[in-house]
Amino acid sequence: MMIGVGLDARLGLPLDQLRAAAREAGQLGFESVWTPAGGVPDSFHVCSAWSQDTGLRTGISVVPAARMWTPLGLAAQTATLAQLSAGQFVLGIGTGGYGPGFWASVGLPDRPIAVMREYVTQVRALLAGERVTAGQSLDWGLINQVWPDAELGAQADALVAHLAEGPTLSYAGTKRQLNNWLFRQMDEQLEFEAGIQQEMAGSHDFAEGAISFVEKRAPRFTGM
Repeated sequence: MMIGVGLDARLGLPLDQLRAAAREAGQLGFESVWTPAGGVPDSFHVCSAWSQDTGLRTGISVVPAARMWTPLGLAAQTATLAQLSAGQFVLGIGTGGYGPGFWASVGLPDRPIAVMREYVTQVRALLAGERVTAGQSLDWGLINQVWPDAELGAQADALVAHLAEGPTLSYAGTKRQLNNWLFRQMDEQLEFEAGIQQEMAGSHDFAEGAISFVEKRAPRFTGM
């Protein structure tokens, strides 16, 4: 018989104590250690730490998939943790809620079995590296537009023209934030974002956006 141990979020343990508890579970002969989703520390990070500290299987029971994750986001997190744990990670997937009110709040039909069947199919295909069509990618939210080859050039030109008429300075600021996030830690990122926001607040385009909103007219951005 294989017996695992679950560490409930209501225990309120910080990460160092969660790691110590998992090490003790391994010493006591437990086969696996589990955490619920949705708390702090994040369940994926907790399982990653457990995998580094022990040889136990780790699992999340269960991820509220429909409420918190796109199929692509969940598949990427799962695949990463599977590599970090040498295949010892177990993913539990659930809806994250029930009833018509819940499904309306997440923009999905009140058909939980059908919704979860489609969701799991998408996650499984992504994890398996299966080839997906452009139509499937659009339906699954992996991309936001699909155009025939003959229309692609014109659509790209239209998008470029649309962006060129927008607040290009703000776009550049957003891109700088995203690039910075890839290479720096959270504290540095928050400080950087605050600086960008202060910089944008003093720009002409910021004032123009606010004034045009009040005057109910199209903004005239200059990139300044």
